[in-house]
Amino acid sequence: MIIKNVKVYTEEQKFVPGEIVVQGDRITEVRADGEKRQTAAEALETESSVNGFSEAEEAEEVVVDGEGAYAIPGLIDLHFHGCVGADVCDGTPEALKKIAQYEASVGVTAIAPATMTLPVEELEQILQNAAAYKRAQDEHRAANAAAGQSMQKAEQEADGMPEGKLEFPEADLIGLNMEGPFISPVKKGAQDEKNIVPCNVEIAKRFLKASEGLVKFIGIAPEDLPRIFEKGYTGCNGRADKRSTGIGLYLCRQIMEKLSHTIRIESEMGVGTKVYLGLDTVSL
Repeated sequence: MIIKNVKVYTEEQKFVPGEIVVQGDRITEVRADGEKRQTAAEALETESSVNGFSEAEEAEEVVVDGEGAYAIPGLIDLHFHGCVGADVCDGTPEALKKIAQYEASVGVTAIAPATMTLPVEELEQILQNAAAYKRAQDEHRAANAAAGQSMQKAEQEADGMPEGKLEFPEADLIGLNMEGPFISPVKKGAQDEKNIVPCNVEIAKRFLKASEGLVKFIGIAPEDLPRIFEKGYTGCNGRADKRSTGIGLYLCRQIMEKLSHTIRIESEMGVGTKVYLGLDTVSL
């Protein structure tokens, strides 16, 4: 597919008229007007040779008019709860589909929505729903790739859309951000205090299992922060997934001190963690 008549961002850090070439679900070329480009068949032949195929397949070029819009890389939304009347905590595939389609329509191609502090059993169901939805997304994408079609083209054909009109697919569900239930009642914000529970390894294991690896953003609990640089200390999150040794941050601090640098960490549950490296030489 070629998206023509758009303004593309160049290495010279400016927007110029140009077009974008898409193969499958990948952008394979971004070109300013006047630059020579490969035909779709040539691009497919190049990609096939990289993947170990010797023969080029016939490729049909679908041309979409960008109507002078600015073309930028897809955005990633790392912290939101929902949109257009749907929320990840609705716990239904319909809600996730509505969210993913809207996000794609405004240029967001990957999402990691956040859950609220709800009862443990309800959160498990929400995570299971998200995991099932992610599996369906991956299966859909794999099936289209195997058929030599992009998600956009497949959905366009299924909906009987006229050629050349682009239908926005879904933003990819790449993770989940859990706002609780392991948060401090003192800094609960809009969360319901009755659903806040102390950090519990067994409950954390249940969340990790229910999400099938989708839970990506878990901050460090405030009570863990004073000890994170201690040798062998893993905190609640590390004890939950059993893959932490408690040695990484300890070694980081040792190395930084050997170089006369500093390291410090700030974290908030359900939001994330920031690491600050002081690279100026300091006196210890």
